[in-house]
Amino acid sequence: MDVDDPAVAVGRVFGWLGAIAGGIASLAMFGVFGPLSTSTTVASDGTATTRSEAGLDYLAGSTTGNAPVLFFWGTVAAVAAVLVVYGVRTRNLALLWALATGLSLLAVLGVWSIGWLVAPFAALTLLSAVFVTIGRRRDRYPAGHGPVQG
Repeated sequence: MDVDDPAVAVGRVFGWLGAIAGGIASLAMFGVFGPLSTSTTVASDGTATTRSEAGLDYLAGSTTGNAPVLFFWGTVAAVAAVLVVYGVRTRNLALLWALATGLSLLAVLGVWSIGWLVAPFAALTLLSAVFVTIGRRRDRYPAGHGPVQG
């Protein structure tokens, strides 16, 4: 049995927690916990119509409003959660760092919409990438055998 460095084990825990956070974000965008987007339109006669939407409304035929957007980003979050699990299981640093960077950018750029849902997912994935990187470097350069000797 291959024993991991403690940093890799911590990175895996953060990766699994990140995947759970990503799954929750995906479900929230799909509308499992309730509608995520509400809009009100006022007709020329003064009547107001309020419409609540979630990503799963897109599957029911709603192609207006935010339903297609929420469905797309909910699907992206679900796929990213699966990829984080794959990345921590295989200790694939390139994949973990690409996901951590992309999710962090999405959280910052989407701060007024879905960023607050993606932020915990991004933070946990970033921590996972950092700790798996530390563990991989320790595997490559054991104590006293690093690339820089001083």
